Amino acid sequence: MKIIARIASLCLIILTSFLLTTSVYASLDEIYQRIQEEREKNSLMKHTENEEVLKIMESKEDDVRDGLKNIAVNGYQRANIKEGFDKAYKVHYLEYGEDHPFERFQSGVSFKNFISDFYVWEVPVFNRGAVISTYTISQNPYIEDMGNLINFSKDELDIIKKNQGKWDLKLIGNYFPEEGITTFLSDEKLSKLISKNNLSNISDVKVVSLREFFSYIIYFNSNNKEYVIPYTYREDLTGLKSGSVYSVDDFIEVLEKNIKRPPIKSIPDNILDLPGGGFPAANFENTMSDSVNNSIFFYLIPFILMIFVFSIILYYKKRSVIND
Repeated sequence: MKIIARIASLCLIILTSFLLTTSVYASLDEIYQRIQEEREKNSLMKHTENEEVLKIMESKEDDVRDGLKNIAVNGYQRANIKEGFDKAYKVHYLEYGEDHPFERFQSGVSFKNFISDFYVWEVPVFNRGAVISTYTISQNPYIEDMGNLINFSKDELDIIKKNQGKWDLKLIGNYFPEEGITTFLSDEKLSKLISKNNLSNISDVKVVSLREFFSYIIYFNSNNKEYVIPYTYREDLTGLKSGSVYSVDDFIEVLEKNIKRPPIKSIPDNILDLPGGGFPAANFENTMSDSVNNSIFFYLIPFILMIFVFSIILYYKKRSVIND
């Protein structure tokens, strides 16, 4: 009887471990799917400017190559520039007027409301599979949005009117750390990072530039709560740990503790001209189909094991009663 009890206990331990493992697997799989859905939704090919932006990528290859050389980025081939064409991703910015945005957040306004609808496309450049730099394609402003035009000549205004609303190459080089770009472009890495923090039901995944805070963040929503993953070259200044998941409340608390207000006046011009980013396209239909099949398989096995274990226990309890 003792041997049977030990076998039953061992089976229960195995079953519990299996259930925990499959639960983690299911959660990771669900996050992976959600990220792919977000990536598909925000891909360049889903935007009306996709043909215009792709033409710029193709026609500006020499400019990108020369610009990368000027900032001492070497060791890549022409094909490395083309590799990034289907991995272009959007970057949004924080939007606010005279008020410090975090003061409004503390008044109960959702952090998502600070994220601008305006965005730019950031295109990664690879070397041997690793991101080594980026370049940025953004939309020229419309003349009615430019404010005071007194200092522009008639010829300059004519040029602005002619090019307003068009997309063009604006910046070569990145302020988004390569680690952050690599994580954001990898469904697997981003999924594991989020899953490790026991989060699920992911939505609204965005890259946001916080130029006043020398940082980029991957913003997302989980179960109606807001989270960010910051990446910065200035951990010493911001107090943020790159690649860590923060609730928006904790994120703002860390920034407020280290930088009371954005030091806009002290930021060099080249820092203010930060690049942007977005999502590469991905087809997730096959992954979703596989996921359903995997989920059925992984929940069926523990159910059968559970019936087996309890049948053994029940059988030997009855034998014990009969023998008594």
